[in-house]
Amino acid sequence: MSAERASSWKAVDVQAWIRRSLASGTDKPILNFEQFWDEELLVRLYDGPTPKGRRDFHINPRAEFFYQLEGDMTCTLVVNEEFSTVTCRKGEMFWIPPWFPHLNQRESGSIGLVLHTKRAAGELDGMAWYCDRCGAQVHRVDYAYERNLRELLAPKLRAFAANEDARTCKRCGNIMPADIGLI
Repeated sequence: MSAERASSWKAVDVQAWIRRSLASGTDKPILNFEQFWDEELLVRLYDGPTPKGRRDFHINPRAEFFYQLEGDMTCTLVVNEEFSTVTCRKGEMFWIPPWFPHLNQRESGSIGLVLHTKRAAGELDGMAWYCDRCGAQVHRVDYAYERNLRELLAPKLRAFAANEDARTCKRCGNIMPADIGLI
């Protein structure tokens, strides 16, 4: 590691970040965060609220660790085409193994810390939607994880919302609504 890089390290005042997040109100982007990002580790602070109707599940090739600093985070996982919900409350930790589709929903005023390792070269994350009626995967998009997820994912979310065929379950014919909680 270069001395230049080491000299640029600085601490993040998490309590000040929480105060700024809470003061910014509920009408703000979902990805309101500070981050540490290096060759091995990604650390992010996330806040709520999650947009209403958000239905895209994240599929990470790496395990994810969550620690809830303020409020609650509800995590819905897809396990064998069935939905399982876990609530992570203030002061609680939660771990998701690799490859488990999950949807994190944060209430207004919630703050969470998320840690995971960087992806290997060529390793892709996934974003998928599941049928509310039968649990089958309706649509999936794979992508290379980047720092600016908002710019990366927003067009993919809009494209899915605009495509009724993509929102139609091939197993049971259920059509997901177009209002999918865009970021």
